[in-house]
Amino acid sequence: MPTNYLRVLHYAKERGKNNVACEFFGVKKSAFYKWKNEFDQLGEKGLMRWFDAASYFIGCIP
Repeated sequence: MPTNYLRVLHYAKERGKNNVACEFFGVKKSAFYKWKNEFDQLGEKGLMRWFDAASYFIGCIP
């Protein structure tokens, strides 16, 4: 969910080190920088494209 991406980005901003946030949340640096670039360019809307809506509904269809 975008909220999780925002948590990672805000944590990195608070700490001042992206590596610390990546290690703490177990996120690959390449993924982190994709999210960061999208967020810097488009804000929260930029993170929506990384949200896989199908995974949200797993188990909802019998």
